[in-house]
Amino acid sequence: MAIGRPTKYTPEVADKIVEAVLNGATREDAAAVVGIHKSTLQEWMNTYPDFGERLHEADAQAVADACKTIVKASKNDWKAAVALLQAKRKGEWNKWAKVEVANADGKPLQINTSNLTDEQLAKLLELASQIEASSEEETEV
Repeated sequence: MAIGRPTKYTPEVADKIVEAVLNGATREDAAAVVGIHKSTLQEWMNTYPDFGERLHEADAQAVADACKTIVKASKNDWKAAVALLQAKRKGEWNKWAKVEVANADGKPLQINTSNLTDEQLAKLLELASQIEASSEEETEV
């Protein structure tokens, strides 16, 4: 017979973990709420399959609720709309802009725009549009 500490698992503790995840906590944070390590949480998910299933469902419900909130907010808030597009269309709507500028050797420079504020990005896009428009005008002449 194995001797060790008694388990902290109870239906009440499981409910607290599930509730924390439903409210948006990560599994690691939810484990910390009840004073256990994430590895213990994983063991409980394996030992108590019903609990594991409830936790998976709570994760999915939390994501669905967050998506619903973003979709609702995106109707009136362009930033929420952009967040939604960035989540659904990563390749098209992320904050990375690939800009190629040749250096003196003719090799392209790459500029990381991920740390720019929304206002700085808007200004950069405005300037890029102006440059593009002026180069199109020169081509037409």
